[in-house]
Amino acid sequence: MKKLYLVRHCKAAAAAPAADDHARPLAGRGPADAAVIAAHLAAQFAPPELILSSTAARAVATAQLLAAAFTPAPPVRTDPALYAATAGDVLAIVHAADGACSSLMVVGHNPALGELAVRLAADPTLLAGGFPTGAVAGLDFAADAWSAVSPGEGALFACLNPKTLP
Repeated sequence: MKKLYLVRHCKAAAAAPAADDHARPLAGRGPADAAVIAAHLAAQFAPPELILSSTAARAVATAQLLAAAFTPAPPVRTDPALYAATAGDVLAIVHAADGACSSLMVVGHNPALGELAVRLAADPTLLAGGFPTGAVAGLDFAADAWSAVSPGEGALFACLNPKTLP
């Protein structure tokens, strides 16, 4: 059985025309939203064995805040391919994950993560409201290998975002 968390980074600083988008940090409510999501996930679920994050500053910060909430804190690894990934690219990254790892968290960007969550969920109706910053989709798969994770086969066990939590 494989457990996959798809997490959109939390609220980031507004994009400036001449600024480097990759360097945009969490801003405004971003750190607080990450703390709320992290506390909820840590209270409800076992820690993922690995967190894969986009190399964008806002994604790395979100991943680190999430990891710190779990005991033990899972390792965070960055993957540059997650920065401009499509849903198909993210699925390929999941398919290539270490088979010994049974639970994986991927922190990245929209539209890729929201589209992938909808694509993977057996019943995507709970995801119809979109995938705002800080959103989390948790999916269980009966698959024994990450390469066997397939569209329409994920049982959605978590669908939340900072605005839906107290």
